[in-house]
Amino acid sequence: MKYILTSLLFIISNLTFSQTQTNSSIEAIIQMGHSKTVSASDISHNGKYIATGSIDRSIIIWDKKTGKEIRILHHHVKSITALHFSKDDQYILSASNDNTVKLSDIETGEVIHTFLHTKYDIANALFNGDGSKVIIFDKRQHFSVWETATGEFVGYFKKDYATFNDPKTVSFNGNLVLSKIDDTKVACIRLKTKDTLFTLPSAKAYTLNFSNNEKHIVIGSSRLFATVFDAETGDSLHSVSIVKTSECDGCKTHVLISDDSKAVFTTSNKGVGKLWNIKTGREIAAFKTPTKSPNTIDFTENNKQIMVSYDKEIRFYSTSSGNELFNLPVKGINNFNIQVRNNQIVLPGKNFSAEVWSIPLKTVVKTYKGYLNQTKSDGLRFSYSSWIDGAILQYISYRTRLALHPNKHELIIGKVDSSAIVLNLSTGKKTKTLTDASKAIFCQTFSKDGKLLAVAGGDRKIRIYDATTYTLKHILVGHQALIFDLQFSNNSNVISSASWDGTLRTWDIKEGTWTSYIEINNGAPYLVRYSPNDLYLLSGDLYKNIDFWEADTQENFRTLIGHTETISGIEFSKDGQYLVSSSWDGKIKLWHTLTGMQVAKFNDKGAPVYSVNFSPDQKSIIAGHGDRNIKFWNLETGKLEKQLSGHVSAVTDIQFTNDGNLMVSRGMNGEVIVWDYKQKKQLYTYIPINQNDWIITTPSGHFDGSKNALHLVNYVSGMEVIALEALFDKYYTPGLAIQVMNGGILNDTGESLNTLIKNRPELAFQYSNSTNRSTTKDAQGMVVSNTQNFSIDVTILGGGEDISELNLYNNGKLVAHRITSQNINFRGAKKVRNLLRLS
Repeated sequence: MKYILTSLLFIISNLTFSQTQTNSSIEAIIQMGHSKTVSASDISHNGKYIATGSIDRSIIIWDKKTGKEIRILHHHVKSITALHFSKDDQYILSASNDNTVKLSDIETGEVIHTFLHTKYDIANALFNGDGSKVIIFDKRQHFSVWETATGEFVGYFKKDYATFNDPKTVSFNGNLVLSKIDDTKVACIRLKTKDTLFTLPSAKAYTLNFSNNEKHIVIGSSRLFATVFDAETGDSLHSVSIVKTSECDGCKTHVLISDDSKAVFTTSNKGVGKLWNIKTGREIAAFKTPTKSPNTIDFTENNKQIMVSYDKEIRFYSTSSGNELFNLPVKGINNFNIQVRNNQIVLPGKNFSAEVWSIPLKTVVKTYKGYLNQTKSDGLRFSYSSWIDGAILQYISYRTRLALHPNKHELIIGKVDSSAIVLNLSTGKKTKTLTDASKAIFCQTFSKDGKLLAVAGGDRKIRIYDATTYTLKHILVGHQALIFDLQFSNNSNVISSASWDGTLRTWDIKEGTWTSYIEINNGAPYLVRYSPNDLYLLSGDLYKNIDFWEADTQENFRTLIGHTETISGIEFSKDGQYLVSSSWDGKIKLWHTLTGMQVAKFNDKGAPVYSVNFSPDQKSIIAGHGDRNIKFWNLETGKLEKQLSGHVSAVTDIQFTNDGNLMVSRGMNGEVIVWDYKQKKQLYTYIPINQNDWIITTPSGHFDGSKNALHLVNYVSGMEVIALEALFDKYYTPGLAIQVMNGGILNDTGESLNTLIKNRPELAFQYSNSTNRSTTKDAQGMVVSNTQNFSIDVTILGGGEDISELNLYNNGKLVAHRITSQNINFRGAKKVRNLLRLS
């Protein structure tokens, strides 16, 4: 048998060792990945970084070589539609379905500029050739141009309705722009003065392009031809037909000019592509393309290949022969803006990961993922690529809820695989796992007397547990589809449920049968609540309504009208006089319970609201928003008085302990944050990886976790991933939650990398009497032995003169330990011998 020894850490006196000259603080970054499909991507020009955006609204910057997460940006409140690195790779341009475009510093994560295109919904955003301008295309006939450096608005211009991907509509140097006047004319405009230099005749212009050398303009027509103009005079030079024998009035001619400005590639939905000389119009190569319009076209490096992407495939062609080189069948790339960089492309991967494909190798060379991308064990069989499943997936993605025990500091966390876990808030330790369900749990609630717990979800069953022992007592069966929500009556005798099957049901717990049934006409109920006296049952539906139902007759008593999207929260004040509601429409409303009149509304015109509650003192309304913030609204003045940040996803639930000392919130990705409510201070974050593994983090950068989860922690300084296991001892704090909850003070880890890793030692490992040697520069290495007992020499090749402690670990187990008082003696060339036994 072979025995492997891995050296994990060497601690240096005063922790002063480094080989890099950066003053960036070190961060502990959790390798999360995306929780939904990747919808945009780019590769940095220097080849060091990958950027991915997702339907989950996040942007992740990855180290391209290692696949480690470096930075996660949460600047948008709806899905990401486009990403582009700036020429110098210092900034990332992002577009979103929230109708904003943002320019962000990739090292600090700071938003430098926000560009607001107000004409219509945004389809894409791009840099022009030299990066001096930002171009924003909407889904209609407009595009806007902005100064990259200052964020200054330059102007609105016109295009064809269906073009969203033409960065060369603005000249390479950013001085000129092409704007469609009507179906017969296109204007060439000087951006600085807005003067029209000349007008170009065009029959139904579709694509508008300058060559990079700014000598030519190429306009592709919807009538299957393209025309080349002199960019200085506006003179027409020649036209090239794509299909000479075909007449069409709506066949979009896509145009791509090579980066060297020598050739033009044109294609349409007629099954023909053509590469031709921009000066002469002479054909270079003909291509047999599918009879459908492409999404994106691009040249690979050196203009040797052309990539053409469609909804379900990507094709690569030789520019010299026109032959198809290979076809890549892919899913989920509708409207995905694919960009070629260093002969590689980034595509959506399995389980919401991202994959880098090598064009020459025709294969995936790296997958970028985190713990959210592991194969789900939730029992659900929905697909994000299915339009049938799209609606239900949207609704259940925000059913990451909590239940706090009314009599003790215990928390129920559902939607962890197909299980729910019981977490002791004081220790951060899991005390029980409820594994009876076969599919994900979307809702859980305690009875008011604290004696019962109910959970339900994807398998359509309600399970009732003893809330002291957590033993299963009853299973209630009757719903025909998954269950969104549960609520015990205030007297704890009955329970009601809201289901995707469109019904509210009330159940006799002891008998195990439903006793009443209410069918919701508009869609399905998303929430269910009891009025304080149990006389009424309330439902908040997927449409926009809040309904009062008389509990005995199941008749509709009242409908509260005012929201315009899905109802996400309903809570009563302690005295029962008021009701607060929240919605995906971004609004929070306060209602008078007796009259049903709306008495106040709270709206910062920002993100959707996914949870709402009254503060323990009833003076504030506290809401969880899609922008990842928890916001505090003054009940009397209606003003926003405070907001807390810390979540990395939309905040989907907010609960309070009975003593009012702790606030617990949960994000869409599943993370749970425990707050000191009175001080409005984040105590710790609990991240359930699966039903067995977990990580706890604090704002100071310390962490704790299960053995199999600790590899998810990355050390990052600026844009550099630090492969140095010596940092593990500084951050890793077993029993972290207990220490925090007991008021322990943790040392700040925000030290500069210069301070932490100055004079990092260069190490080599060698068996005694062996010539095989493995050398590393980051205090990590590996040696292999055929016996359990052996000696290993650790040699310092450079640096490390002040080593005061030496620890050797094997698979996380300490196998050798020396400190200064034990006389670490590096004999000869700074060498120390250790006799080891591995088991």
